[in-house]
Amino acid sequence: MEARRAELRELGERRERMVNELRELRAGGKEAEAVELKQQIVRLEREIAQRERSPGPGVRPRGERRERPLPEGNELERRQQHLREAVEQLHAAGLPDIAEKVAQTGQEQLREQMRPQPGVAPEVVEQLHAQIGELREMVKQLQTQVEKLSREKK
Repeated sequence: MEARRAELRELGERRERMVNELRELRAGGKEAEAVELKQQIVRLEREIAQRERSPGPGVRPRGERRERPLPEGNELERRQQHLREAVEQLHAAGLPDIAEKVAQTGQEQLREQMRPQPGVAPEVVEQLHAQIGELREMVKQLQTQVEKLSREKK
């Protein structure tokens, strides 16, 4: 169990390094390389999500999950947009720590809502995980833009 946690932690750290590299590539105007790296990040996020969901070797799955419908596409998009706006407003208000916590909590809640339910097609789950990755990147881009505007304002 501890080895699994360490593996997940390492994958998360690897993802963070890749995201930092992505920012640097975009800042340097290397869009072609940034697009390729973004695809790698999305694949890594899918792998992380899959490993988080799987119980691991020798572990029995927990009991049945409670049934709850997946948010419809437009409902999910609406929630994501509200989350982005909230984070942006918190940054604009000079509250970056709170903005980061709201972003993390919101992402966790969206992820929870998107966990596969009985009868949900794997393609739908994969698409939702890709959207989460895109949303994470959008939040980080918004943070960068707010910080840049804040520095220019001074």
